[in-house]
Amino acid sequence: MITKTTKELVKLACKEELRNAKSYGEFYNSPHEAWAITKEELEETKDNLLRVEQLMVDMWQNIKDNDSEELVANMITTKSYAVLTVYEALQVCAVLEKFRESF
Repeated sequence: MITKTTKELVKLACKEELRNAKSYGEFYNSPHEAWAITKEELEETKDNLLRVEQLMVDMWQNIKDNDSEELVANMITTKSYAVLTVYEALQVCAVLEKFRESF
């Protein structure tokens, strides 16, 4: 379960990403542009999440092979991709809010 504090921090991070997205222009020029940018950010989120999923398969194999060294390496890499997934998901939140504000 995610804590209330973490939820608030995520909302603040989304607002910060919105501020960053607006630094490239306050509003989108068209719904087409807004949709395309949102789609791009979503695809980046999905790509990172897919990598997490693939690494989890590798970790399971490491467990079955009793390969602690490789398991730890894969855990570190998996965590890095999980963090990247969160970053991209925050960008999705921000561009969706910018999309909403634009039209």
